[in-house]
Amino acid sequence: MICNTSVGSISVVPNNQNDFLLFLISIGKFVTVDDFVPRYLVDLYIKNRYELFHEIALSKGIKINHIKEKVQCINYSYSPYTIKTENKKEYLTDAVVVCSGYSNNRFLSIFEKHIKQETFYVSPYPLKNVMERLSKNSNVLIIGSKLSAIETPIQLAKNKHIVTMLSPSGELPAVRGHTVPLRTNILRKNSLEKMDFRDLNLGKK
Repeated sequence: MICNTSVGSISVVPNNQNDFLLFLISIGKFVTVDDFVPRYLVDLYIKNRYELFHEIALSKGIKINHIKEKVQCINYSYSPYTIKTENKKEYLTDAVVVCSGYSNNRFLSIFEKHIKQETFYVSPYPLKNVMERLSKNSNVLIIGSKLSAIETPIQLAKNKHIVTMLSPSGELPAVRGHTVPLRTNILRKNSLEKMDFRDLNLGKK
């Protein structure tokens, strides 16, 4: 997944706009403030900074509780916040940080029977593993077309694979990237139903 904002526009440190850039350089990624990088690098950055700030908070005597429950609402009058969960529990806190994260992968019911097949990937990450298992010039179907599904076809196209994208919503996002224009075909339901993901030679057809 490619970030749709540049490196210089991403920082979790208010007084240091180049914090993300400095992190990337520290892990051997030599980029500039104008570059657009894969989203997984942002994940690494956020995790790293969370761990850092977590340790700082503990050293200052700040109590942190990690509660794995779904929140229904957050009420605030003056202080503190009242957090209500779906288990009918209430928690009081002086501060709230909302981290929405990623939702679970969604796919059409027509593909459920293929989940355990060797050539079917619920998630493409890490991309390196997928690339190593694909035959040269493979035909690859990508289910989904939102930002989380964009980096995969970009990398596949760079490696000379033939990519077909299936958009359940029928919408395509605007993406910044440099790819070679590919010939497109209409993918029909009857063609999907005939696909056998158990066929290890599928990518050669």
